Amino acid sequence: MRYAKSMYRGGLIVDSDECDYESSRHLGIICPFCSQAVFLRKGGSYIRDGKEITVSPAFCHYQSNDTTAQDCELRSLRREGEEYIKRLEIESRGQRLELYNKRLWEIFKQDIKVTSLKEATQSFGKKWIEEKASLTRNDLSNRLKFYLEQSLELWEQQLTEKVQIKDPKLAEAANVAWTVEERLADIRKLSSFDRQLHVMVFQEIIQFLSTRSGNYAYHKIFQVALIIDCANIWVAKVKTKAPQEAINAYANYVKKDFNVEFYNIMILLMLIRTDWINLFYSLENAK
Repeated sequence: MRYAKSMYRGGLIVDSDECDYESSRHLGIICPFCSQAVFLRKGGSYIRDGKEITVSPAFCHYQSNDTTAQDCELRSLRREGEEYIKRLEIESRGQRLELYNKRLWEIFKQDIKVTSLKEATQSFGKKWIEEKASLTRNDLSNRLKFYLEQSLELWEQQLTEKVQIKDPKLAEAANVAWTVEERLADIRKLSSFDRQLHVMVFQEIIQFLSTRSGNYAYHKIFQVALIIDCANIWVAKVKTKAPQEAINAYANYVKKDFNVEFYNIMILLMLIRTDWINLFYSLENAK
């Protein structure tokens, strides 16, 4: 079978083409038809009668005398099976969207050090923040395809030791704020994420934030980006880690150089670096 269901992630449908042994183990993979445990069979190729035969990766039932396994394999190939998988995908995504609507900002706050946006509101002004946040979110919505592509590129960059930061202000701030050891530890943390699931979720969240439903959470995350930008400017200029006063000190500087695309890229970076899966899992366990 090409598709299976994650027992640990609320029925998430997993594609065998994008799965490995580690993600299979961490997700608790079961058959979407009978709910029995399945395992990932690695794909590959071999030669038969002088011809190269390619075998796609697939989820398989463990060996059993039960005829259910064969029935599930056949059902997965039929149209009714494909339609059933699509329904499961829609239901699973619907559950996540409901969670995003209710709790996305609260969930995101658990993963960042910013505990209050009061300082940002005072330094930038509520009206200015609302105008710029709306302008920036409209850009995200209008150029969603571009930003989704950028998120994938940024994610791959975050997993390497030599991250290319194009903006000189961010690059200088990163050099002051991060030691080599801290950067390597950060790479190890990001590398521990279940990549298939993490990419799917952060791209789904980006799409959600580009919609009217995501407006509330986007405005909050936008303010976090303002705070981080002020902190980065402080670090680049003062050469020390930024205190809370950095927000008021550089708010006017940020206003003067404000750039819509720059802020959406900052927001993408925050989203792809958030450990969404563990946050969601912790939320489920807390119920």
